[in-house]
Amino acid sequence: MAKGIKEKMVNLWVLATHATTPQNEADNALRALRKLEKKHSLLIDDIIAEKSELSLVYFNYANNHEKQLIRQIILYVVSPTTEYDFWIKKVDGRKVKKLGFELTEMQEYRISALIKIHKANLKEHFNKMFSAYIQANKLYNHNDEPEYIDSDTYHAQQQLMQSVIVPIDEERTLESPR
Repeated sequence: MAKGIKEKMVNLWVLATHATTPQNEADNALRALRKLEKKHSLLIDDIIAEKSELSLVYFNYANNHEKQLIRQIILYVVSPTTEYDFWIKKVDGRKVKKLGFELTEMQEYRISALIKIHKANLKEHFNKMFSAYIQANKLYNHNDEPEYIDSDTYHAQQQLMQSVIVPIDEERTLESPR
């Protein structure tokens, strides 16, 4: 069986079963998965149950948040009782932004799919937090009309500002040290 088909089936399975996937998208992923199962006479349960050799797999990251996200996803997928080591890739003696781990083929597929989902969600949450931070600290031109946002986004930003973001006390921050 081609590696690409198995990977696609695992990606669809992860999308269909992930908690943050909208219901219509999960239904579509499940339908596509069932089509592939029938077409290739292979069940997702058989792929999940496959035992395979461990190999060192590297995942790219852009910043420390993504690096930590990848580590969390790997620890989520891999049994918590498993002993593990993370590997940092080096090229010409310099670290490159790749995090490695010894995984089975199934774990690699599942982790790759979860990374795609969570990187997008993380970016969305950072954008909302950044916007809330700007609003909480009034770091915008007061002469400009405020950018239109729908009421759900406004209320979400207000909740975020109240629960997480503490405005900086500019008076205290700008004072010279005594």
